[in-house]
Amino acid sequence: MNYNARLALIVSPLFNACIGLTEMPLAAFILLQSHSNLDVGLATGVGGLSTLLVTPIAGWMADRFPRQIMLRASSVISTVNSAFMCMLLLYAKAHLGSVTLYTLVLVNQVIFGIRRGVGQPALEAIFGDSVASGKR
Repeated sequence: MNYNARLALIVSPLFNACIGLTEMPLAAFILLQSHSNLDVGLATGVGGLSTLLVTPIAGWMADRFPRQIMLRASSVISTVNSAFMCMLLLYAKAHLGSVTLYTLVLVNQVIFGIRRGVGQPALEAIFGDSVASGKR
């Protein structure tokens, strides 16, 4: 198995574990701020919807441009997403109203969905290209 396939097998479970560790506290945070299950569902749905809309375009781009560029773009988006969430938790929670904070959480979820939509097609394409045909 080549380097890219091994790297994909290491990165994917770690990334998914991190997603699992952040989604539940985020849902609890939204519920504690808004006291509404509908708001929790909307925040989750917005991230999924942005992933759904971006993934076909990113898949097309991953077929036409170097996949490493797509993964680097995904990493930059992820860094922006993480910094934005830190800003929300450290600054915005204390200085903004709950409606504004919730709106910014929705924006953060959209950014996260875009990151997932940009990175996943390229990662899967690299993994598929790295494994010999007939052994997948």
